[in-house]
Amino acid sequence: MSNTLYSHRIKRRWKKPLNSKPKAFKSEESANSWAKKNNIKSYTLRNIRKEGERKKIKIVMV
Repeated sequence: MSNTLYSHRIKRRWKKPLNSKPKAFKSEESANSWAKKNNIKSYTLRNIRKEGERKKIKIVMV
């Protein structure tokens, strides 16, 4: 009886399908080169981090 209860707990039902995640870059040069490779012409770069020396740049489509 305990084997049946245990087998229900082991089944993994929480797996989600993999979706594409938003792209973030450490430098503006790498963001620009990625946009150029993917033929994105109208975009702006936005820093996601609020403060500090390090940057995390996101491409925002216009």
